[in-house]
Amino acid sequence: STLDRSSAASDVYKRQNVSVVPNPYIISSRFNESTNGNRIRFTNLPQQCSINIYTISGEFVKTINHDDSFKGSSFWDLKNSSGRAVAPGLYIYTLHSIQFFYL
Repeated sequence: STLDRSSAASDVYKRQNVSVVPNPYIISSRFNESTNGNRIRFTNLPQQCSINIYTISGEFVKTINHDDSFKGSSFWDLKNSSGRAVAPGLYIYTLHSIQFFYL
């Protein structure tokens, strides 16, 4: 049906436009808000997805579950799953959704 095709096209658009801001993240940038602490934002997310964050060596850091039909953004507070601040460095993420898998 037309609805199915437009929905699929919308998901492809979102998948291609998922981004992380700021990128690169610089700890002394103005993006750090004192009320919210250090954080980065994932944008253009599908309604429901999981974001898994890993170190560059592949060590699991944290999962962020996003389930919001109005906002396509989620924040990472730069802490691991134990609540400790992560070390400076490169991090990678995977995004898992019913519609797609994104590296």
